[in-house]
Amino acid sequence: MTQKAFVVFMIGIMFSCGGGEVDLSKQLNIPKHFTPRYSIHSVKDFPIPTANRKSVKIIVPKGLSRNELILNLKHAVKSIFKNYYPDAISVVAYKSGTDYNGYYTAGKCVFAPGGDWGKAKYGTPIERFSTKIDINNMYFKKEEETLKIGNKVRLVEDSGKVAISNRPDAWGDENIIISVPVGTDATIIGVKKYQDINMIRYKVEFRYRGKKITGWVHKWNVK
Repeated sequence: MTQKAFVVFMIGIMFSCGGGEVDLSKQLNIPKHFTPRYSIHSVKDFPIPTANRKSVKIIVPKGLSRNELILNLKHAVKSIFKNYYPDAISVVAYKSGTDYNGYYTAGKCVFAPGGDWGKAKYGTPIERFSTKIDINNMYFKKEEETLKIGNKVRLVEDSGKVAISNRPDAWGDENIIISVPVGTDATIIGVKKYQDINMIRYKVEFRYRGKKITGWVHKWNVK
């Protein structure tokens, strides 16, 4: 048995035989009757030569209070630790319906020696672990109502021309498909919402000078 496997084995024995789950709940200040409200999106290994680390993504529903969000992050930490016994855990939470591949849209919790992901080391006693939590305040901001696929819109722009991009995240010269007059009628065929809940792009389709055009516009370009 390798040193790493032995350490994980011994930690598992200690927690299965010594009421570790209850102790970890106390260490994380999770109330006894707390009911979690999240789903696990992914669990990935993030090892370094001196430690086994786990990087976790969870999805939380809209409408949690700050304290509820923190408790869900901590509960995810407890669940991952109980199942894998890693030397450090990073849990990032995404608000339901947002982009799960970018910056966390709800919060983040690191559970590691001294709360430092970089100080993870095989065999560090759990008593030396602490949490470091960051909450994205945009989670609590009221979302704008978005247009739906199939909605009929009119393209608008203060400058008099509406630039249509081939990408939802770039408006460089190389991305502009065409610029069309204000007042052009179009149909929404796609919606892209980013981690900043006020950042919305619409994919539109319309005919201009006898040709069908498909591309992306800013949210302020539709009315």
